[in-house]
Amino acid sequence: AAELMRPNDIYTPEEGRKLLAVTGEPLVIPTLEIKMLSGVRTEEIVRLWWIMVAEKEELIRIPDAVGKIDARRVPILPALACRLGQIDAGRKHDRVAADWTIANSLYHAWKRVCKKAGVPYRKNAFRNSYFTYRLAILGSEKIKTVAEEGGTSVEMLKKNYLSRAPVSWAKAEEWFSL
Repeated sequence: AAELMRPNDIYTPEEGRKLLAVTGEPLVIPTLEIKMLSGVRTEEIVRLWWIMVAEKEELIRIPDAVGKIDARRVPILPALACRLGQIDAGRKHDRVAADWTIANSLYHAWKRVCKKAGVPYRKNAFRNSYFTYRLAILGSEKIKTVAEEGGTSVEMLKKNYLSRAPVSWAKAEEWFSL
């Protein structure tokens, strides 16, 4: 019974480090960093422009034309801010996923990174990891905040993330310091 409650659709901080350490993928890694550390949907990342990534304001603006449901603001947490700050400013003028126009092609690029890192690709695990670790940090009393950040409902978060054994606060801190 305990095994059934253990999350098997997320990445561990150790796996996250391996993924982000992959070399030779300079255009893919920023999309992966955003996906892992902000929970933005894959479909949204392929429509996201760098101008929407407001680093000075520490947020990603997801307008209606980009978002699946509604416009929203996603916080740029410190680890993501640090990683975004390392990207050459000259590359931040077009779409974030400039080489990929559809979610399926970006998904295949992420699968390639997973293979290089020796980490199994898990469907939806990047977004699931964000929600799982974010809820561990903020606590269930802030579930509405997490739902708004992710462009989802409180009901979906309760159904998919609060019904399983929680991850530790320490693991969540480790994830958000990648």
